[in-house]
Amino acid sequence: MKWACKISKKVVTLNLRKNKINNFKEINRPAMTICNSGINAKCESIEIKILVREDNKFIKLSNYLNWDEMTKIILPDLQKTTKSGNLNCGPKLQLRTHLGAYILQSMLNITDRDTEFQVKNNAIYQIFCGSSIVENWNCPHFTKIETFRNRISPESQHQISQLILQQAAIAGFANPKITDFDSTVQEANISYPSDVSLMVKLAEKAKKVANELSTFGKKFFVDLSKIKSKAKSYFFMAKNTARDKKKEAFKIIHDTVVEEILPVIKEAYEISQEELSKSTKKVQTLFNDVCEVGLQYLIDVEHFIKTNTIAAGKILSFHAKKVACIVKGKAGKPWEFGRIYQFGRIDGNFMMIGKANSVLNSDKNSMQQLIQEHQKMFGEGVLESVATDKGYYSQENISALKDAKVTEIGIQFPENAKKNPLILDKDLKETIYNRRAGIEPLIGHIKNDLGLEKSKMKSDITTESAAYRCTNGFNLIQTMHYLSADQAA
Repeated sequence: MKWACKISKKVVTLNLRKNKINNFKEINRPAMTICNSGINAKCESIEIKILVREDNKFIKLSNYLNWDEMTKIILPDLQKTTKSGNLNCGPKLQLRTHLGAYILQSMLNITDRDTEFQVKNNAIYQIFCGSSIVENWNCPHFTKIETFRNRISPESQHQISQLILQQAAIAGFANPKITDFDSTVQEANISYPSDVSLMVKLAEKAKKVANELSTFGKKFFVDLSKIKSKAKSYFFMAKNTARDKKKEAFKIIHDTVVEEILPVIKEAYEISQEELSKSTKKVQTLFNDVCEVGLQYLIDVEHFIKTNTIAAGKILSFHAKKVACIVKGKAGKPWEFGRIYQFGRIDGNFMMIGKANSVLNSDKNSMQQLIQEHQKMFGEGVLESVATDKGYYSQENISALKDAKVTEIGIQFPENAKKNPLILDKDLKETIYNRRAGIEPLIGHIKNDLGLEKSKMKSDITTESAAYRCTNGFNLIQTMHYLSADQAA
């Protein structure tokens, strides 16, 4: 009872305080005033002066970048795209403007339309793209932004990434003596590579080829509805259907596709290259996809039906050829379809990306290439400390690091290895292993914030270029942060 009395007194006191506060607010609350000025007025064109200071972070970045060297890197690519080797094709190409738009797009991870919109409506971005220094400056159309980006080869974009890192090292923002390595997967812009779906797509392409054959005086018909009905019945089979029954249904689809499109392929082969060269490039690509790629694909599917094993080099998409099935054992992602890129985290949180010489850049086989690229950028004997995960462990990689005069080799030791040749102090070992973990969130930023997670590009070349461009955007953002920090200090 005593406790109940005490609690009730406290509740009463709190309620009184709340009432006093509410009454005070009601008494002293000022009346709201509303301004209706300009509600019904129409906006008109007006000249506005905007002052952009030199200490703005984008302006500081613009003055920091080596535009001349970047121009020298991409100039051969631009000249290759014209028959005469001239830079200008029609109206003058404002190289400084397009290069600025390319860099902005890399940093902001926006579409071509959004890039045009931002440059048109943002004074800072206009100055970054050279509006105050380029004669007769104008904002490029989004289609020209795309054309310019696609004209730059993957090799040139990789060289630009090396140039950005070299500048960061010279400025003291990056310390190339300390580098940690890891890899990640860039998913290709393809749907899940189901064989039934791919066979239906092949039949659709074969029907288009049959239509094109009519221009050569040959008539063929592909019963696409028949193939799709069998594919539909296969997709909607019950989950508990026996495996043998599913395999038989799959074989029926394959036989039906072969029966329908094989006559078209045989007839398409009889057309000479001289006749085919008179057609558009799109038609030539279509014939190649059906006659060369499609025929080999059907052979690979037949190999799977007979042996229950996947043939080496079997395609996973008709528009993206450089794609592999990558099994990394991630939770929620048992299989990933794309290509592997090797990264190096340079002290100062800058990211070095290795050249993608193959689709499956395995960790063990990439270490020597990464060392060579590091030496090419920063010189031999600069690298002193390296840390990697267990995937890079091999005697060859340890020997390669020792030959490169690396004093701290922090390759993690796998449990199934018999003997660890790396002897490190316990505290130093823990420090290096913990440091290596710092590369994971940086790769996460590049994938989630800058578009490396899944490519939006349709071709293999532009997909590879996108990986370099995403990394360049990350390094440029880091550079801008360092420049702003110097200003604050």
